Amino acid sequence: MKTDNGFRTIIAFAVTAAVALFIYFGAFLPISKSQLYVGAQANLSNVRTIQQFSDVFEKVFFYYSPVGQDEIIQGYLGTLMNIIQQQNPTPGTDAIDYLAKQAEKWGDPIMMRGKAFNYGQIIYSLGAVYKLAAVKLQNFDYYQRSVAAFRDGAKHSPGRAVFLYNLFDLYNMAGDKANARIAGEEIAKNWPNDPQAQQIKEFLDKQ
Repeated sequence: MKTDNGFRTIIAFAVTAAVALFIYFGAFLPISKSQLYVGAQANLSNVRTIQQFSDVFEKVFFYYSPVGQDEIIQGYLGTLMNIIQQQNPTPGTDAIDYLAKQAEKWGDPIMMRGKAFNYGQIIYSLGAVYKLAAVKLQNFDYYQRSVAAFRDGAKHSPGRAVFLYNLFDLYNMAGDKANARIAGEEIAKNWPNDPQAQQIKEFLDKQ
């Protein structure tokens, strides 16, 4: 009986420890990371320099949690996109380049991995940041990065027209008529009832 009681005590202790670890890694750390991110977003209005912006978000990304990093990167990319396309005040070229490099730092590893929670939305936001940077900075490297991201998105989510629409825009912007036609014809074939697809078809028919 003493042996049984001792064994039960060991089991009870092990179960308690396992539950505590589960709560710590499965709830406490993710919630703490999320709260840090919410705080960083709330603190954006106080940011005046690139270094301050970096300091605000770096502590969020480097706070360990077994889950939640991909979701935070998705939100972060959306923030970068909103800042770059802001009109009043318009960010300077150095700021835009810095923000695009932040997208590269946190978004590109996910694209290389090829999977993540809500992967398609992350890749769309990554491509959109690069597209904005390419247009505003007239930067060919960011153009190529945007094309790569939207191509990847089209491959992983062929049912989402947004990737092909952006590719069509980019190719036209660069004067790449051959690839623009390929993307446009794919759009017209798969979404024939979409008014935007119909406009693209009319545009291609005139060429």
